[in-house]
Amino acid sequence: MKPRTSMKTKVYISVLAVCLSLLTFTLVFADKAAITENGLVLLKDDGTWIATEANLPLDGPTAMKNIDKAMGMMMGGPEDMKMMQEMIMKRHAEVLAKGEKLFNDPKLGGASKGISCASCHPQGGTTGGKAEIPKMHGYGPFQIPIPSLIGAAASFPKFKAPNADIITISQMNNNCTAMFVGGKRLSLNGEESHALTLYVTNLSKGKQIEPGKMEM
Repeated sequence: MKPRTSMKTKVYISVLAVCLSLLTFTLVFADKAAITENGLVLLKDDGTWIATEANLPLDGPTAMKNIDKAMGMMMGGPEDMKMMQEMIMKRHAEVLAKGEKLFNDPKLGGASKGISCASCHPQGGTTGGKAEIPKMHGYGPFQIPIPSLIGAAASFPKFKAPNADIITISQMNNNCTAMFVGGKRLSLNGEESHALTLYVTNLSKGKQIEPGKMEM
């Protein structure tokens, strides 16, 4: 006779499946239960979204507490699970659209040169040719080939010479914003950085993940 699986265990497994299948998102449940995308938004009781900069630490105890709260929400059954999935996917689409808008914005980071990320990378690709890195700290200027961003995020984190360290794709976005677009670096904990990172990462959808891979 097979041991019976309790309802709590089934719900626990279901919640974990949702979290694993939606890796872009972090589920955070505040006092009144909330769903956030990278700590950007909260879902209020009336079903509306509000912006927040709540980048909460996610240690082991905090994660388990959040899962327990999620389980409580899921006890309502499949309809509640479906509603949660729909809300998460809706938020994904909203943030992705915002990222695309920023990618095409010549004023990204307060820039005034009149160029955007898309100026060199139309639809995430490349115009070909070379881009110039301005003279900094007595070095340069330099010209480097303009790469395609299709699949680029799949190679991060990796070493980049300007930083002399291993950096993330969000930090690489900031490199380009500062050196080529002419704007200020975005706060890595801010909504704009999260949205731009989601858009650029989405350009690698379906590509093999190879952290550290260097362009030849």
